[in-house]
Amino acid sequence: MMINGGQIDPREEPWASMVLVSPNHIEPDTGRIIGRETARDQSADSGKYVAAAGQILYSKIRPALNKAAIAVEDCLCSADMYAMTPVPEVDVRYALNFILSKLFSDYASSIAMRVKMPKINREELADAPWLLPPLDEQRRIADFLDAETAQIDQVIDKQILLIETLRERATAVSSKVLGPAVGSGRRLKWYVDAVDERAGERWRDLPLLSVSISWGVRPRSEISDDEPRSDDLSTYKVVNRGDIVVNRMRAFQGALGVAPQPGLTSPDYLVLRTHENLASGWLAAIMRTPAFVSEMASRVRGIGNIESGSVRTPRINFSDLVDIEIDAPGLDEQKASVDLFRNETSRIDALIQKAEHFVVLAKERRGALVAAAVTGQIDVQGAA
Repeated sequence: MMINGGQIDPREEPWASMVLVSPNHIEPDTGRIIGRETARDQSADSGKYVAAAGQILYSKIRPALNKAAIAVEDCLCSADMYAMTPVPEVDVRYALNFILSKLFSDYASSIAMRVKMPKINREELADAPWLLPPLDEQRRIADFLDAETAQIDQVIDKQILLIETLRERATAVSSKVLGPAVGSGRRLKWYVDAVDERAGERWRDLPLLSVSISWGVRPRSEISDDEPRSDDLSTYKVVNRGDIVVNRMRAFQGALGVAPQPGLTSPDYLVLRTHENLASGWLAAIMRTPAFVSEMASRVRGIGNIESGSVRTPRINFSDLVDIEIDAPGLDEQKASVDLFRNETSRIDALIQKAEHFVVLAKERRGALVAAAVTGQIDVQGAA
């Protein structure tokens, strides 16, 4: 495998006008490139590699994410990626499938996790195990996987589209039931306090909490087997059960929720504690409505502006967040509106969970098929 070297300045032409592929432009596990942006579109200002159409683009950072693709055009790639050309004895499509297989991914992940920032270097990549049947057999395997994975990907795409449609329905319900409470009444600062209690020596006894756009706040252990790599979480914030945790960088996308138990969260996140006249569940539901999210988006601070979509390191400050007005009814009415919202969205949520489970199974099937094909466990000639 030959890896490109020599970086260019993406601020200069003709490079600035070329498509720049970064790890975030590649879908995990599938080899598909998602999104097409030039170096100028991305305000790229650090060295990049030049890649030719047909080369393999491989993300060397966090290889467990399994991001690799074949360049569909001459382009640039991030310095966090390798642009590679297989030797003549290796079919490029077979090489991509092998890189995406569990055999290769497990090797890359095990190597990368030995350092604080998971990464695989050129020498380690060169030492990776390869199974190389004759070139004609490689091409038959690639043809087989092209056909089979295309069908699986089509099914997955349909399920993802269904999930997006269902989420839009849930958002519409949120706007109808809870949205009218946003934009009038009293400023949020009269209902909440920001809590900044650090863990200190207690950090070993408290679980780390994760914040998601999809599911709100959960213990990290429920969604990931990976432990935080930091040796010391003493500076993390303490969260009590019922506190609202807000990811300041993704708050305007709805990344917040109510803590189901005591725990720890990032020092950069906001921890909000409601006053007695406000239910945290009601406020969290209000904060995830399109109306409230729009209010947060207009208050995001960072480099650039939200209208152009070019805000870098965006965050919402506590002082800006609590300037948003809400019309809070009494506690009984707050509970009633949340119950109504949950009743109307419970069936939608169940359908979303079912579709998401199907996607997980389909992706597992895809991965198993690729692994079996490149390791010779499937007679692709007989299966054709």
